[in-house]
Amino acid sequence: MKRDEVTLALVNGELDRELSDNAQRQSNALTRASIILAAAGATSALASGTGALVAAVLAGTATVACIVAMFLWNSKAVMLDKDRVGDWIIQEPSALSERIILDKLKELDQGRRDLDLKNRAVAAGIGLSVFAWIVAAITLATK
Repeated sequence: MKRDEVTLALVNGELDRELSDNAQRQSNALTRASIILAAAGATSALASGTGALVAAVLAGTATVACIVAMFLWNSKAVMLDKDRVGDWIIQEPSALSERIILDKLKELDQGRRDLDLKNRAVAAGIGLSVFAWIVAAITLATK
């Protein structure tokens, strides 16, 4: 292998690792959002009295934040189809490797942005859910 080919292979391997790590983090954020959705439903069911409305509004807002988090993922990767494969087959291997690496970089950049937004929405959902639980606990304690 020439030096350029080795460099491209190393960069490509690192991008694969980072894309895999990002996908796992995306999955973790979705799991947290799902847990918050379940907690929001339980909070609404537990609260009663005058605090029930406040708890329900907080839990509902937490639910909206988590649903937003669940739908944040807009892949910008080039989708492989028969036309693209035909274009790629006629290219020099190093040029093709560079195009694939640039596409992976674009996908990783978008994935990181989406993950940041997803984590912010989940954090907001957690905060709202905690407040909803506090209101629900206070309403139950003063009942």
